[in-house]
Amino acid sequence: MIAPLLAPGSDLVRHSLALGLRYVDAATDAPLSAPLTAVLETVGARVANLTLGQKSDGAALRFDTRIGRLFAGPAHGVAQATVLIAPQGGLGRAMPPDRSVIPRRLVIPVLLDDEGAPRATGQAPEGKWLFRVRMHCGPTFPLAAGATAIRGRLAWTDPTDPEGAPLRWGHVVAKLGAEVVATARTDDRGEYVLKIRGRPAQTPNALKPITVALTFHTPAHAPAAPPMTPYADVATEALALPDLAADAPLPGATARAGPNATVTPGEVITLPTFLVPP
Repeated sequence: MIAPLLAPGSDLVRHSLALGLRYVDAATDAPLSAPLTAVLETVGARVANLTLGQKSDGAALRFDTRIGRLFAGPAHGVAQATVLIAPQGGLGRAMPPDRSVIPRRLVIPVLLDDEGAPRATGQAPEGKWLFRVRMHCGPTFPLAAGATAIRGRLAWTDPTDPEGAPLRWGHVVAKLGAEVVATARTDDRGEYVLKIRGRPAQTPNALKPITVALTFHTPAHAPAAPPMTPYADVATEALALPDLAADAPLPGATARAGPNATVTPGEVITLPTFLVPP
């Protein structure tokens, strides 16, 4: 059982959370300015559930908040903080209308100083407490003119529905030979968009169609019941410092061979639903 952040009768102490998050597009590494919310869910064994305030700092999105003194455990040392990053408006019991970015739940090591204030550990290229977080774009993210992309949908086989039940938060990889040319994650409806990264090295002719092999990384089995809140079933990922890469399959995923897809540079194609046995 996770204890409350503050002990009964304790006083709030104002601290800054020394943690900066710079969002970038996982496909292009370009800054991502989509409207996102970051929630500090836990610090160590304590429940926080604090929405972190957003500040504009050039391309960086920094966060600070009021944090209570952490009464459990030592006054200093390393603790694990869980942060949920998701589109704004989806933290209640209904999915937000904006499905342009796929949510992530990250475990970030934080350092507790003598005052009990959490600070992110490690270094990042942008600064001492600023980390780059790769976020996958969702199916409603506006594609740039001339983009090369593959749209599709993953679903669990459902005998009552020929379209299947949405396979949420799956990981999709597109390869041209041994070269990874795109990755994506599915949204709450099982939909994804693979944005091909520039012109693959194996394709000397920019207008020549390319055929990529898709691999789907999914949970081993379909969930027994739908989640009670929109992001309750988003898997928890361990942080890889200093770069929070989003190109790795989610923990415990099962790799499944998908179809081959042929696309011409500058074209956007849509594949039929790929059904996965539950």
